[in-house]
Amino acid sequence: MNKNVSYTAITYFLVRASFIGLSFKIMLTNSYENVWINILIALVIGIIPLFLLHRIAAYKDSLTIRDKCLSLFPKLYFPIIVILLFISLFFGMITFCNLLNFTNINFLNETPIYVIAIAFSIPMLMVISHDNKIIARMALILFYISLFLFIISLIGLIPDTNLDVSRYTLNTKSILSFIGLNITPLFMVLMFPNDRIKKSLGSGYFIAVISLLVTSIVVIGVLGIDLTQLYHYPELHALKSMGYNQWANILGIIWIFDMFILCTVSLSFSNYLLNATNKKKDILPVIVFVISILIINHYKSSAEYLAILSTILSAVLLILFNIKILIKRHQK
Repeated sequence: MNKNVSYTAITYFLVRASFIGLSFKIMLTNSYENVWINILIALVIGIIPLFLLHRIAAYKDSLTIRDKCLSLFPKLYFPIIVILLFISLFFGMITFCNLLNFTNINFLNETPIYVIAIAFSIPMLMVISHDNKIIARMALILFYISLFLFIISLIGLIPDTNLDVSRYTLNTKSILSFIGLNITPLFMVLMFPNDRIKKSLGSGYFIAVISLLVTSIVVIGVLGIDLTQLYHYPELHALKSMGYNQWANILGIIWIFDMFILCTVSLSFSNYLLNATNKKKDILPVIVFVISILIINHYKSSAEYLAILSTILSAVLLILFNIKILIKRHQK
């Protein structure tokens, strides 16, 4: 049971990690106070890629994703590995930049960015130097802590929530940004035992999206749309300005957990893919570290466009994998 919950936890963190400062900010710009309905629509639409991903995990679930690539696409093996590597590194670097920026602005504003980067990189490197079971155990522990803190903060903020949900408008850009930044990273779960992942995808996905839905309603309901749009990280800045310091700190810890897990999984997944190409992988964490520092001031503007590209590539891979799986099963 705990093993399944561990992979539920990983799914949960991967879905949530790109919300604060990225997809939520994009949705606020385009949907205003109607963010909640667009998340709800994205939740429903997201079931489609989730179903396709589940089918990939269920196909010969004793095989790893590399073995499945080789079995299904022997002639396209290397290009598919490269695409998966791009998706993984993109989310890893964008999230790492967001993690550094978030921590610097909200907790360590007098600390140089590179010092914060080193502080986060050391535990990440320690975790990925072991097998994936360590990531699963760490995610499980942080999952329980995160849920506990989320419920505590929710209890404290709900009495002050005032959001009119009787009027709403849909925004395609908001829905697509949520799918691109919050659902696409789920491709990385395929490096874990597929027999476990296929049992945990749904539960982790729904818990994560519902928590983000509730977060958007509470934050906008407490602060109002004008104050929420004012800051890049409205969840914390505005809460502190209104005297909700304890809830802001709790939410900050939760978001750090989310981003830390995605960065760790991204590095691990990238190493895993590079093993398949027989390339030297020891330098990868250093490359991610250096690039993240270099693009720290530009990652926000590029995230939206790269997310679109990543979403398109992911959609193509999902469709190709599932068509090939159908053909293979039909041939039996």
